[in-house]
Amino acid sequence: MNSMIVSRRSPMPTQDNAIKVLSPIKSVGASNQQHARWIGGYDLLPEVPMMCPTERTNTLVDCSDPHIIAERIFHCLQKLSITATFNDASLRAETIDHTLFYIRMYKCSTQNNRQIMVEVQRSSGESFNYMKYAKVILSSANGEDDFAKDTEVKKRSSSASLSYIPGSITCHQDTSSSCKNEATLEYVKELIQKDRVDARQLGLNSLLLLTDSERSLVSETAAKAVLSEDESGDTTIKDFIYKLIDSLSPNKASSARQVDNFEQREQEIMHNTALAVLGNALESALEHSNMSQLIESKEWLGSSGIVDALLSELSLAQCHLHDAYQAARCISALLESSCEIRQVLLNRNVAVILKDAQAIGLSKHSLLAAECKEALTTLISGQENVEPSCDQSCDVAYSLFSWPCY
Repeated sequence: MNSMIVSRRSPMPTQDNAIKVLSPIKSVGASNQQHARWIGGYDLLPEVPMMCPTERTNTLVDCSDPHIIAERIFHCLQKLSITATFNDASLRAETIDHTLFYIRMYKCSTQNNRQIMVEVQRSSGESFNYMKYAKVILSSANGEDDFAKDTEVKKRSSSASLSYIPGSITCHQDTSSSCKNEATLEYVKELIQKDRVDARQLGLNSLLLLTDSERSLVSETAAKAVLSEDESGDTTIKDFIYKLIDSLSPNKASSARQVDNFEQREQEIMHNTALAVLGNALESALEHSNMSQLIESKEWLGSSGIVDALLSELSLAQCHLHDAYQAARCISALLESSCEIRQVLLNRNVAVILKDAQAIGLSKHSLLAAECKEALTTLISGQENVEPSCDQSCDVAYSLFSWPCY
């Protein structure tokens, strides 16, 4: 199962056109300096283990100050939109495609030199993507300015089983045939209704691909099934996605998620993927002007509806960065959809929430920061063509956007 700042209008790029990380290592801000305290001084570092061989993904750094190396690593993680939690012994990192790995430091001293070994160890996730991330992180630990010149990273959350599927795999020769579209979604419905977790995960990953307007010719049909109902009037897919989003929303989930529990982690991955599916569906529906049905929907705009769940995800960006990023994608599409929905979001303090999340993204998650900036820009650009009833709310958004924006 499975960044720089990129265009929001290109969901889930393929391996060939994935986003390239080009920014060199620069000085790290105060926030990253605080995070760098996860490690002690050189003398407090453990020795390289003698009995247990280290991973091949390691590098020796000619630097005796682990804080400098830690700052470089955290700067790199922010640019790659990789979340990080840490303790005195190791750093736990998770990519946007749910690749989980650990970063550790060891001291390697000789008579004439004091070096530090940086080790990256994969815990779970796709091996190919892990190797790309590990290469970038180890290069950044050495302070190489061009460490990311040839490295590709994905913008969207996807599954390892789907990483190498060509974009045309879901396309049919007869694109006007609704029967084939229905058959494709029927396979998905069969999978998500099974009791097995792996079957439901496969169905969810299939939806992630089908709703991607750049890789699927049935994205409009799939988006309709996610947002309302399929062509047969069945709401199974919509109910499945909404349940996954609602089940672990910040309003209902425990504040302390048990990341080491296998079942709980699978639920969290599916929750995040469901948010990504919803983001794809909203962006696809926006391209085809199929979002008018959301305006009157209590399921979306009512109390404790989907909109409230998305705003809650974004307001807790500090705790769940990847979920907040996917929620920001959804909110960006909603802000572009209509003046009525924009009015509802503004009444629910969306501008302040976006601004706070952007500040968090600037220090920890570049994709989140970029998405929030796009959403705030949409609030302002929509002021030119709004109905009179929206003028007051747009003035509020404009005043908020006048704050420093990065």
